[in-house]
Amino acid sequence: PSEKARVVGAVGRLLGARGQALDEDALGREYDRARDRFMIPGWEALPPEFVEAVLGRLDEDERRRLDALIDRYRLFQQRFFQNASSLAADPAASRRDFARLLASLGNRIRKEAPGDAERAYRLSLRLSPDRNLAHAGLALLLAQTGRTRDARQEARIALEVLDEYARRAAEAPPSTEDIYPFRTPPALREALGRVAAGD
Repeated sequence: PSEKARVVGAVGRLLGARGQALDEDALGREYDRARDRFMIPGWEALPPEFVEAVLGRLDEDERRRLDALIDRYRLFQQRFFQNASSLAADPAASRRDFARLLASLGNRIRKEAPGDAERAYRLSLRLSPDRNLAHAGLALLLAQTGRTRDARQEARIALEVLDEYARRAAEAPPSTEDIYPFRTPPALREALGRVAAGD
């Protein structure tokens, strides 16, 4: 059993010995709140469902690269992890959101740390290959570093992702972090169009 299950069970036995009842759901919520507030951030502090959803998609080398990015850019200090227990509610959605966080990191560090940015984009795409604008950041980075053929391929994929966002604009438009450093999707589309054309 998990630590949470052991704690809830032990408290239940203590209360039972005193003739008192236990509301397991209420105690579970209190356990989550205390853990989120007091535990040192790290994989061990995160719900196992979320950890498996993320690390289960990566091979050993990718896990090492992810851990290096987490340490270097203090990703566990991000707001995303402040309510860690909520990541277990829908581990697949939380994994996709974490992939967006990695793509956003790549966007922010692309100019000053292109190697780390590329690792962040590629890990993002491993975690969430569909509808991921990390393709856009990766295309622009590859073009910036002279890998034109790979940049064109990524740009074409990114344009398809932007088309998908345009079709679903009312329900889920791309966030400013998804398209950074561009201010609007059309500005990003224009830059990707130039890369896709080999300009």
